[in-house]
Amino acid sequence: MTAAFSAPATSTPTRFSRFSWGVLGYALLVILWGVYLRASGSGDGCGVDWPSCIGSYTIRAGAQTKTFIEYAHRASIGVLILLQLGQIIWGLRSFPRKHPVRFALGASLVFNLLEGWIGRQLVVHKLVAGSTDPDRVYWFVGHQVNTLLLLGSFALIAWWSSGQPLPQFKKQGPFAFMAAFAIALFLGLTVTGAMSALGDTVDPPRNYLNSHEHVMRQALLPTANAVMKSRPAHPYTAVVVAMFLCLVAGLFDHLRPSPMTRRFSYSVWLVLGLQMMI
Repeated sequence: MTAAFSAPATSTPTRFSRFSWGVLGYALLVILWGVYLRASGSGDGCGVDWPSCIGSYTIRAGAQTKTFIEYAHRASIGVLILLQLGQIIWGLRSFPRKHPVRFALGASLVFNLLEGWIGRQLVVHKLVAGSTDPDRVYWFVGHQVNTLLLLGSFALIAWWSSGQPLPQFKKQGPFAFMAAFAIALFLGLTVTGAMSALGDTVDPPRNYLNSHEHVMRQALLPTANAVMKSRPAHPYTAVVVAMFLCLVAGLFDHLRPSPMTRRFSYSVWLVLGLQMMI
């Protein structure tokens, strides 16, 4: 029986790993502020200018609240870019070629550049705030998936730089396929979640106690677009995917037993359980 994890070839500097965990935590805060920006309808706070804000790189006195919110988000992204550049330089100097940390560093750079490009398209083409342009769906879904991949690359940098084990896909039989399929389902769930969130932004329910009834009613309207029609599917899709992920985690824990596998399985169950409660 082949273990699901094996230790990396080299250990990593403690200071770098701590810094990387800090970068991951800060990236989470940036993303959460971006969620608030979308939910508050402040995506057009800086107009159609990018990367400047209403033609300026400093916020002007008397600006609207949504301008402060959007400007703060862009400023936080600027800080994240500086942290990432420092992380890349430090990581390249600390780890040898073909080390997994280097791979994760490269992935984080690619996803962050792509994130900036997608953000620019959303702003310049006015696909923010209350926009109902059909093109917004594709850009917004791409934005959500790319954000998840960017966050994952930051997490891998922190994980591998802490000397944690690497996943082993060789000689795993059907388990490698199950793991890949679970990841694909999770990314697919991100797509349905993005469309549901976009629908709530464009057409927020007046009473969240009756939000499901409102969503179903809007989805059945003859004039409903793709976003409105797909909104009711997300909660049910989320339950099915969560059950499958819990099943996969349980199988790995039972058939590939190890302290690391058990920790991952328990983490999956805990996170999904909390998500369902929320």
